[in-house]
Amino acid sequence: MTPFFSWTGTPTVHDSACGGSKMKGLWSNAALSTDIVCASTPYAQNVSRITFDHRQRYGWRKNNARPTLRKDSLTYSANSAADVTKGETAMRTSLSKEERTEQSFETTTNGLIRCEDGLLRPEWAAAPGLLRDYYDTEWGVPTHDEREIFERLCLEAFQAGLSWLTILKRRDAFREAFAHFDPDAVASFSDADLERLAHNPSIIRNRRKIEAARTNARATLHLRESTDLPDLPALLWSYAPENPQRPRSISELRPTSPESIACSKELKKHGFAFVGPTTVMSTLEAIGVLDRHIEGAYSPVTA
Repeated sequence: MTPFFSWTGTPTVHDSACGGSKMKGLWSNAALSTDIVCASTPYAQNVSRITFDHRQRYGWRKNNARPTLRKDSLTYSANSAADVTKGETAMRTSLSKEERTEQSFETTTNGLIRCEDGLLRPEWAAAPGLLRDYYDTEWGVPTHDEREIFERLCLEAFQAGLSWLTILKRRDAFREAFAHFDPDAVASFSDADLERLAHNPSIIRNRRKIEAARTNARATLHLRESTDLPDLPALLWSYAPENPQRPRSISELRPTSPESIACSKELKKHGFAFVGPTTVMSTLEAIGVLDRHIEGAYSPVTA
C-alpha cells in the first residue's frame, strides 16, 4: 500500500485553486464554503496528484493539481473544477479540534482507502462525516420502495453540477419542502407551490429541477396506475444485470453504463425529466440495482 496524503491544520483553498473568478463563483454557488472537494488519482502507484471534483461523480478525471503542504494549511493550484466526476471527493475543511491533528491515509493498489477504523472505503467516503455515514448505511443498499426510489431520483437530479455533500446537507430541508417525496403529494403541487420552492433558500433553487420533481412525480403515478406498464421500482430493477460483478478497482468505474443509458431512454419515453444516463447511473447505484462497491471495500450489504 502507498500513502494517500496527510495534513496538519485546517485545509484552505486559494483563489488560484478555483480557476479565477468564474470558478470561484461556481464553488460559492455549490455552497462549498466549508468543504473542499478534491481527490487523488486513486490507482496510481505513487499518489501525487490531486484533482478537484465539484460534481463528485465516478469516472474519468481532468485538471490535475499538485498539493503543497504549508504550516497550517493545505493549498492547491488547478485550472478548472469542471469535467470531473462523483466518487472522487473529499476532505472537509471544517475540522473539529480533535481532528486538527496530523492525519494520514493509505491507499490500496485498487484505489481504496484504509480509514482510521481499519475499514477500506472509496476516497469519497474516507473522511468521517455525512458522506461516510451515507456510504456506510445507505449507498448501494437494495430498496424497492417507491417513495425511497423517487426521492433518490429527485435528489440525484438536484445534484447535477453540484457535490453530493451539498445535497446531503440539505436533505432534511428537501424532504420538508417536497412532502417527504411522497409522489402523490408532489404530483399535486401547483404552479404557486413551485414558485414558493424556487424562493426557498434551504434547497437548491433551480427552477428546472424543481419543475422536474413534479413532472417525475406525475410520471411515477402514471406508471403505478397503468395496467400494462411496470411501476417505477420494477422499471428500474428490470435493468439489474443477471450476473452482477463488483468492480475490482476504482479504475473500472464509469459515469454511465449500458444499463443506465437504456434506462434513461425508457424513463424519458414515459415522461420523466432530468434523467440523463449519468443521473440514472447514480440512482441505480444508490438503490442497489448496480452494485458498485469495490471488491474488498466495506459494504453494508455484506457487513
